[in-house]
Amino acid sequence: MYGTVFMQKHGWYVNQQQYEYGICGGNDYLHDVLPEDLTDIVDDGFRDRLDRYERLQDKKWGREREIREQKEEAIDEVRDELPDDIDREERYRRIREVREPYEEMDPLPSDEAEEFAELQEQLQAERKEIMDTVENEVRQAFGHYKKGNRWTSETILYQLVESNYPDHTIKRHYRPDFLDGLELDIFLEEAEVGIEYQGIQHYEAVDHWGGEEGLKQRQERDQKKKELCDEHDIALVCIRHDQELTDALIEQTIDPLIKE
Repeated sequence: MYGTVFMQKHGWYVNQQQYEYGICGGNDYLHDVLPEDLTDIVDDGFRDRLDRYERLQDKKWGREREIREQKEEAIDEVRDELPDDIDREERYRRIREVREPYEEMDPLPSDEAEEFAELQEQLQAERKEIMDTVENEVRQAFGHYKKGNRWTSETILYQLVESNYPDHTIKRHYRPDFLDGLELDIFLEEAEVGIEYQGIQHYEAVDHWGGEEGLKQRQERDQKKKELCDEHDIALVCIRHDQELTDALIEQTIDPLIKE
């Protein structure tokens, strides 16, 4: 059997709780019955991100299907044109010449591909938080300790910023047009300061986050985000996963950027 010992013994109850909230196997949550722990996660921003992700996913799948069909048609045309006595290696070479351009095509424009990858990463994290919250509710009912901690580092960082700058308009998951589909974890509007919490997956290859290829893409997006912020006079503060989240850290990194 797979999963934790708790899930092996009580997984049925967790599944039932998911069904009760309308979250089993999908994202159509029943807001009227969701506990506060979940309504904090499944907000309007989450739904907007999910809708955008699904639109991009449909577009990606549709374009991949078109490319595949075009490739198959092109290969069939070449096969029909090849003489029967053609050398096997030459036959393979001719087909490969036709096939390779299609295999190198990107189903989405680069800006949408970057947006899709970032949304996918963020929604995976939020989905895990949702499922862990449901499991923790069942764990408490059975007298077990909680799995993980709902208060993620990004949430703690947001609360520290909020408490230190109560007079500022603070936006979470801020996605301005100039970022081309990318977003800032936290944005202080009047001060024009963006804040990013960067987990270990921004610095090291992690299998769960796509390994080496995922690390490369993530760092490319991070660099693009920094350059776009610089172009639009947005001060960008990056908080590393190994920095202790304290008021002192906020004062040290953000206070100097706040315009009086």
